Amino acid sequence: MSTGNHLNGWSAGADVPISGILGAFGRVDGGYGATFKTGAILVPAGAIDRSPVYDVVGGPRVAWTAGRVSPWEDAAVGVTHVTARSTAIDALVPVTDTAFTAGVGGGVDFRMTGWLDVRIVDVEYRHATIFNQTLNRTTVSVGAVLRR
Repeated sequence: MSTGNHLNGWSAGADVPISGILGAFGRVDGGYGATFKTGAILVPAGAIDRSPVYDVVGGPRVAWTAGRVSPWEDAAVGVTHVTARSTAIDALVPVTDTAFTAGVGGGVDFRMTGWLDVRIVDVEYRHATIFNQTLNRTTVSVGAVLRR
Protein backbone atom coordinates (compact mmCIF):
# COMPACT_ATOMS: atom_id res chain seq x y z
CA MET A 1 0.00 0.00 0.00
CA SER A 2 1.35 3.40 -0.87
CA THR A 3 0.54 6.59 1.01
CA GLY A 4 2.61 8.81 -1.25
CA ASN A 5 5.37 10.86 0.30
CA HIS A 6 3.63 12.17 3.39
CA LEU A 7 0.44 12.87 5.32
CA ASN A 8 -0.45 16.13 7.03
CA GLY A 9 -2.51 15.90 10.18
CA TRP A 10 -3.03 16.37 13.87
CA SER A 11 -2.51 14.60 17.17
CA ALA A 12 -4.07 14.90 20.64
CA GLY A 13 -3.46 12.87 23.74
CA ALA A 14 -2.93 12.62 27.46
CA ASP A 15 -0.07 11.37 29.62
CA VAL A 16 -0.68 10.10 33.16
CA PRO A 17 2.27 9.65 35.55
CA ILE A 18 2.07 6.38 37.51
CA SER A 19 5.26 6.06 39.53
CA GLY A 20 8.68 7.63 39.13
CA ILE A 21 9.58 7.61 35.44
CA LEU A 22 6.74 5.23 34.45
CA GLY A 23 3.47 6.50 33.05
CA ALA A 24 0.68 5.70 30.62
CA PHE A 25 -0.52 7.59 27.56
CA GLY A 26 -3.44 7.69 25.17
CA ARG A 27 -3.40 9.33 21.77
CA VAL A 28 -5.64 10.02 18.79
CA ASP A 29 -4.07 10.93 15.43
CA GLY A 30 -5.50 11.91 12.06
CA GLY A 31 -3.56 12.12 8.81
CA TYR A 32 -4.75 13.43 5.43
CA GLY A 33 -3.59 14.38 1.99
CA ALA A 34 -1.75 11.47 0.40
CA THR A 35 -3.23 8.98 -2.00
CA PHE A 36 -3.93 5.32 -1.35
CA LYS A 37 -3.85 2.81 -4.14
CA THR A 38 -4.64 -0.76 -3.13
CA GLY A 39 -3.59 -3.92 -4.89
CA ALA A 40 -1.49 -4.24 -8.03
CA ILE A 41 -2.06 -1.11 -10.09
CA LEU A 42 -1.25 -1.50 -13.75
CA VAL A 43 -3.24 1.49 -14.96
CA PRO A 44 -4.80 3.65 -12.23
CA ALA A 45 -8.57 3.87 -12.66
CA GLY A 46 -8.55 7.45 -11.39
CA ALA A 47 -7.47 9.67 -8.59
CA ILE A 48 -8.02 8.53 -5.04
CA ASP A 49 -8.80 11.68 -3.11
CA ARG A 50 -7.59 12.69 0.39
CA SER A 51 -7.71 9.32 2.09
CA PRO A 52 -7.82 9.82 5.87
CA VAL A 53 -5.92 7.61 8.32
CA TYR A 54 -6.95 7.65 12.00
CA ASP A 55 -5.20 5.99 14.96
CA VAL A 56 -6.40 5.50 18.52
CA VAL A 57 -3.53 4.11 20.61
CA GLY A 58 -2.27 3.88 24.16
CA GLY A 59 0.33 2.17 26.27
CA PRO A 60 3.22 2.62 28.68
CA ARG A 61 5.52 5.64 28.59
CA VAL A 62 8.90 6.16 30.25
CA ALA A 63 9.91 9.79 30.80
CA TRP A 64 12.64 11.40 32.82
CA THR A 65 13.57 15.03 33.47
CA ALA A 66 16.97 16.71 33.31
CA GLY A 67 16.47 20.37 34.16
CA ARG A 68 13.96 21.79 31.68
CA VAL A 69 14.37 18.92 29.18
CA SER A 70 12.23 15.76 29.36
CA PRO A 71 13.05 12.93 26.93
CA TRP A 72 10.50 10.09 26.71
CA GLU A 73 9.82 6.76 25.00
CA ASP A 74 6.58 4.85 24.53
CA ALA A 75 5.07 1.64 23.17
CA ALA A 76 1.64 1.84 21.55
CA VAL A 77 -1.18 -0.57 20.74
CA GLY A 78 -4.60 0.30 19.35
CA VAL A 79 -6.52 0.55 16.09
CA THR A 80 -6.00 2.20 12.71
CA HIS A 81 -8.95 3.17 10.51
CA VAL A 82 -8.50 4.05 6.82
CA THR A 83 -10.97 5.27 4.22
CA ALA A 84 -9.83 5.08 0.60
CA ARG A 85 -12.00 6.78 -1.98
CA SER A 86 -11.42 5.49 -5.49
CA THR A 87 -12.94 6.70 -8.71
CA ALA A 88 -15.03 4.02 -10.38
CA ILE A 89 -16.59 4.30 -13.84
CA ASP A 90 -18.98 7.06 -12.83
CA ALA A 91 -18.85 7.30 -9.04
CA LEU A 92 -16.57 7.95 -6.10
CA VAL A 93 -16.52 4.68 -4.12
CA PRO A 94 -15.39 4.73 -0.47
CA VAL A 95 -13.69 1.64 0.95
CA THR A 96 -12.87 1.40 4.66
CA ASP A 97 -10.81 -0.89 6.86
CA THR A 98 -10.03 -0.95 10.57
CA ALA A 99 -7.21 -3.04 12.02
CA PHE A 100 -4.97 -3.60 15.03
CA THR A 101 -1.92 -1.33 15.10
CA ALA A 102 1.24 -1.34 17.19
CA GLY A 103 4.36 0.77 17.36
CA VAL A 104 7.01 2.59 19.32
CA GLY A 105 8.05 6.19 19.63
CA GLY A 106 9.96 8.81 21.50
CA GLY A 107 10.56 12.49 21.79
CA VAL A 108 11.79 15.44 23.79
CA ASP A 109 9.76 18.09 25.63
CA PHE A 110 11.20 21.43 26.79
CA ARG A 111 9.63 23.16 29.83
CA MET A 112 8.68 26.76 29.04
CA THR A 113 6.52 27.56 32.10
CA GLY A 114 4.82 25.60 34.87
CA TRP A 115 1.90 24.79 32.54
CA LEU A 116 3.45 24.83 29.05
CA ASP A 117 6.06 22.61 27.38
CA VAL A 118 7.22 22.68 23.78
CA ARG A 119 7.45 19.26 22.16
CA ILE A 120 10.74 19.73 20.30
CA VAL A 121 10.38 16.44 18.47
CA ASP A 122 7.97 13.49 18.50
CA VAL A 123 8.89 10.50 16.31
CA GLU A 124 6.42 7.60 16.13
CA TYR A 125 6.44 4.35 14.14
CA ARG A 126 3.19 2.45 13.50
CA HIS A 127 2.56 -0.91 11.82
CA ALA A 128 -0.85 -2.19 10.70
CA THR A 129 -2.30 -4.50 8.06
CA ILE A 130 -4.92 -2.53 6.13
CA PHE A 131 -6.76 -3.86 3.05
CA ASN A 132 -4.68 -7.07 3.49
CA GLN A 133 -1.50 -5.08 2.91
CA THR A 134 1.21 -3.89 5.29
CA LEU A 135 1.06 -0.24 6.27
CA ASN A 136 4.25 1.03 7.95
CA ARG A 137 4.25 4.70 8.90
CA THR A 138 6.72 6.97 10.63
CA THR A 139 5.50 10.34 11.87
CA VAL A 140 7.58 13.30 12.93
CA SER A 141 5.83 16.17 14.68
CA VAL A 142 6.29 19.14 16.98
CA GLY A 143 3.81 21.02 19.13
CA ALA A 144 2.67 22.44 22.43
CA VAL A 145 2.04 20.38 25.58
CA LEU A 146 -0.30 21.77 28.22
CA ARG A 147 0.46 20.65 31.78
CA ARG A 148 -1.62 20.88 34.92
